[in-house]
This record gives sequence, structure tokens and C-alpha cells, in this order.
Amino acid sequence: MRPLTRLFFVCALAACEATITKPVGVTPTGPDDTPPAPDACEGIVSAPGAWPLQRLTSRQLQRTVTRVLGDDTHAYDLRLAATDEVLDARLRYALAVSANPVVAEGLVLAAEDVSIAAVSRFPCSGADPRACASDLATRLGRLLWRRTLTSAEVNRLLADYDATRIEGGSYAEGASSVLHGLLAAPDFFFLQQPGGESGAAPRLTGTRLAERLAFTLWHEGPDAELLDAAEAGMLDTPAGLDAALDRLLADPRATEAFGDFLVHWLSPEKATTVNVALAPATRHPGLYPAFRAPGAVGGDGEAFGAALSTFLSRAGRPDTGTFTSLLTSDELVVNEAVARNLDLPAPASGATEVRKSETARRRGVLGQPGVLTALGRFEASDPVHRGVFLLRHAMCFPLPSPDANVNTTLPELGGELKTTRDRFTAPTQAAACAGCHALINPLGFSFENFDAVGKYRETENGAPVDATATLPITVDGKKVAVDGLGELADVLARDPDVRECLAKQFASWALHRTLTPAEACAVRDSTKAFTTGDGAFKDLVRGVVTASSFNAPVLP
Repeated sequence: MRPLTRLFFVCALAACEATITKPVGVTPTGPDDTPPAPDACEGIVSAPGAWPLQRLTSRQLQRTVTRVLGDDTHAYDLRLAATDEVLDARLRYALAVSANPVVAEGLVLAAEDVSIAAVSRFPCSGADPRACASDLATRLGRLLWRRTLTSAEVNRLLADYDATRIEGGSYAEGASSVLHGLLAAPDFFFLQQPGGESGAAPRLTGTRLAERLAFTLWHEGPDAELLDAAEAGMLDTPAGLDAALDRLLADPRATEAFGDFLVHWLSPEKATTVNVALAPATRHPGLYPAFRAPGAVGGDGEAFGAALSTFLSRAGRPDTGTFTSLLTSDELVVNEAVARNLDLPAPASGATEVRKSETARRRGVLGQPGVLTALGRFEASDPVHRGVFLLRHAMCFPLPSPDANVNTTLPELGGELKTTRDRFTAPTQAAACAGCHALINPLGFSFENFDAVGKYRETENGAPVDATATLPITVDGKKVAVDGLGELADVLARDPDVRECLAKQFASWALHRTLTPAEACAVRDSTKAFTTGDGAFKDLVRGVVTASSFNAPVLP
């Protein structure tokens, strides 16, 4: 069997029409979202680029001071979280603003809050208080600045300590000034800039590589063991890097961070993560009386998000998980809200259970109620947005938005329109819509066994549900026909184009920016073990962090 390949359609921006413009067997090319075709990288010449100055996000800063200093003030979350991230909802990455007076003030005030609160956790038990202060500067400075400080840097910090003591301050006040100096320095809140010989591409090595690995895979700075390996040159060898990655990925922090990428990937349009989309979710109380809207203790959307996070922590583990398992697992995570809405036996009070799905048609992450609800409507399932999600997020297809003049109002159910599929079919066959909906509808209709809260159904309003579809995907030159989400998940899980799409999005998420064409080619080449093998997430991570896009930026 040849690898799965998509038919290439071009949707006109003004009138949503589609035509086949590439022969079967050629992967499509497109804008930033679309993986390059097998020959699209020929002739692309990379040139050394400048590393952008990159500030850590409030989350990365907060997690680092919490681990290193035991901080419980949440100062970086409180002072910076609302102001420091520019989110690209389409590409699913966050970039911290570097130059902003409000952010600068927030960084200084957060450093003051944390240094005052943290100093009590580091008392001096020795006879020489200045030696204790020097130890703080050296030991904690290494973890906060992600490298060993020079003697000159330590002496500058100790000068603040000495000045405080000369003015009559206590050891705690002097030590607090050392901590403030560490936290208020650009060395703490900016990533290190890589060095390089003149004319050569500046590459990440040593501690510069260590910090970017840690912030990507743990959302916090490197620990002492990773810094030790970096300063010993071990990360600059393939064997040493592999050993470090194995340890990083086996840590629960990596599962949490990779799960953060996945909830960004799973997000519907105009939302940063699927959990953000679920938190305010409501449903028609007459049609979905079991679904609880958000209230003082949170609604069912939030509970669905918690169940989804549990699923991702199992199927989406970066050390042992695979893309195939993520899409085709037969597990369903059930808490009280899921059980109540899906008419399933309730788990023990307050418990969350992992069960085998009640139907073979519910498969993988796409079959989890949280995803189905995030991609549903107030009153019904939503095959259009479910199909759009797959085209844009799973296939990286450059699908345009409908023309502003197109009437998107749906007819009400009734008469001959008994099912949601009936309701969507006729309006989307209009000339202005038919082209794109020839792609969208088959993918979305495959989900139709699941309603607006993810409950399995075989009938709707007394009529049988039709989840059959002929997909815009080919195998050996023939379009693929499926019956339901289970079969669709099997097809997507085997498609190397879908895996390549995920690899590109993970690379953008890891770098906090859009890839250049040359970088996209580098990612495609370095992640072949993931796209053509068994889809192990550890191969995805290895491929991305060893690609030149991660280690040395290139010009477009």
C-alpha cells in the first residue's frame, strides 16, 4: 500500500470553489500551515539568520522560581500573565513581548516580591554570613541564569549585599538584595544568545541548548543535572543528547508540557486551547438538560476538559506515547460529568475512571467528549467546524474563510430535514460553497454518531444517523470511504501527511514563531522517523530539537 496522500484542492477566496490541481500521489504545498511537498525543498538555500531576542513567558518564569526558590507568591503569574503573551491562535504558539514599559515594570516588581518572600527559605547557619550570600549567588544564580556565573558577576551581586549590610541591614535583607539582583537581571528573563564565529551560523551548544530544551520540554529552566551535562559538553554529542532527552521526556513535567502543546493543537478556531474553549461551554437546556452551564463551581465544559487532560496524560506521553495510540485508543476517561451527559454508569464519588469506550466508533482523542463538545454547537453537533478543524489542524490545509456575502444561516430541523446531516447538506451545496464543502463535509459527517456533548447515538429525531463518507484522501489512487469516527481515526493515524502537519506545528510551538520555508524543510527531514515509522512522540521531539530550525535559525 502506498502512503496516504491527499488530493490537492484550491479554494478560491472569493467564492469557495475547489478543483483538483495536483496529480494523485503528490502532497500539496501551501502557506505557513502546509507541509512542503516531497520536491518543494529542492532549490531552497538556507542562510544563517539572527537569533531573535526572546523573553521567557510568565509561565516559564513562574515555574522556574517556584522550583528553584520555592516561591508561593505567584508574582510572575499575577503581574505578567495578562500582558506578556501575544498568542497566534492559528499557529498555536505564544511569544512573550520583549520591549514594553508595562512588562518591564512587572518584571521588576515581581523580582522584588519573590526575593523578599524567598529569602526566609535560605537562612545562614554558618559563621560567615557573607560566605552564605556568596553561596546563594553562585548556587541559585546557576539555576536562575541557567549557566555558571563568572567571578565578576558574583562579586557584583555581593557588592549589593555589602552595601545593604553597611547601611545596617540584616543578613536577610542583604541576601534578599542578592536574590533581587538575580531575578531583575536580563540573564534571568531572556534566553541566552548563541555564540558563533564570524560568518558561521550561530548554533545552540552547551548551556544555551540545555535551557531551550528544558523550557520546551518542561516549561521551566534546566536542573543541575542537565547543566552539568551541558557544561561537560555531553549535549553536544549525539549519544549525550539522546541520554538527556530520554531523562527529560521520562519526567512528569514533560508529559505536562507536551499535553500543553496538544491542547493548543486540539483547539477550535479563535481559541488558544481546547480547555479555554470548553470552560464557558453551554448547551440548549431543552435539548441537553444534563449539561451544566458554568457556575460558581464550574460547568460541565470544565469537567470535560479535566477528563481530556487525563486522556492526554496517558495517550500523549512524550516518552512512551505514539500518534497512532493518540488517535485510535479505545480508552474513554469518565468523571461524573461525562457519565451524566453520556448516560454511562457513574464512577465512585469524585473519582475519574479510565474505561474501554462504550462503542468501537468512539476512538482516540477525537472521540473524547471534551473535543466533541468544543467542536459542537449550542443546539446540535457541528459537522462543518469538525471538518474544518481536521483540514486546518490535522492536515494543515490552507482552507479560506467563507465569503462575507455568503448566507451561512442553517434551516431549522423539521419536515424532510430530520438529522443534522440533512440540515447541513442542502445549504452547503450552493455554488458559492460546494467546492470547499466537498472537503469539509465528508470529514465532519464522519463524526455524526456523536451529538453536541459527545454522546453516542444511532438515531436522531427518529431517523438513522448516517456517518458514512468518502474522504478527500486517497490510498493507491482511490478515495477512501469510511463509516464513522473509528474508521476515520484509523485513516488519519496512518497518514504521513497528517503526522508531518503535527511535526510542523510542534516545531512552531517549540520555537514560539512561524518557521521559514528552509526551516520547515529541515523539520520535515529531521522528523522522518516519526512520520514514516510507528509515530512515536519521542521521535517527534528528537526530530524537532535536532533540526537546524531549533539549533540555528535561517533566513526565509
